[in-house]
Amino acid sequence: MRTVGLVLLYVLTISSSHASIVQNQQYLLLDHPDGALTSSGPYGLRLDSLLPDGAGPTFSVELNGASAILEWVGDTATIVGKVWNNSTNELWSVMQTFAGVTAVKGGFQAAGGLLTVTNPSMNQFLFDATPAGNVFTADNSGHRCGGHSDCGPLVARGWVIPQNFDPVGSNDWLVQLTPVPIPAALPLLISGLLGFSFFSRKKNLS
Repeated sequence: MRTVGLVLLYVLTISSSHASIVQNQQYLLLDHPDGALTSSGPYGLRLDSLLPDGAGPTFSVELNGASAILEWVGDTATIVGKVWNNSTNELWSVMQTFAGVTAVKGGFQAAGGLLTVTNPSMNQFLFDATPAGNVFTADNSGHRCGGHSDCGPLVARGWVIPQNFDPVGSNDWLVQLTPVPIPAALPLLISGLLGFSFFSRKKNLS
């Protein structure tokens, strides 16, 4: 019976993550509807500084095999995965580490961080999280979702500045988040455990 309780507790925890950002749960990044307002296509990450004129590429976190995961554990958080360069039509690697993470209503905020994006030629570009104010916020505020149907409420955003080249233009995350689904087999496991518990209890009563 204890096993059943633990499984149900796990399921309830996963379910609650749909209402807010919680620790030890992975979240898939989705392009924000505001990204569709640009001529470069849907995006979740914008890095204007990658071009000298400040009109650098945007990156989709969904298109053509792109996939990135956000996870918050303790006072740290990470984003790891692949993003699609809308200008060069390539998959780039992305990794962002956040430090000084603290809980806020509906999620967390970070006080520092480092973003690394790597192109297919293995050239790396480094960005520091903007030092002023909150570096990165992930919560259930539906930030900039007004007027967009099926947007949010889980969203994340944060500014970054180039570390190894001159900053030009704006660079930022603007994404929606959705919890990574529990394994498809888990509901079957729960049903089996509940059935086993019922059978054992019935046997003990007879």
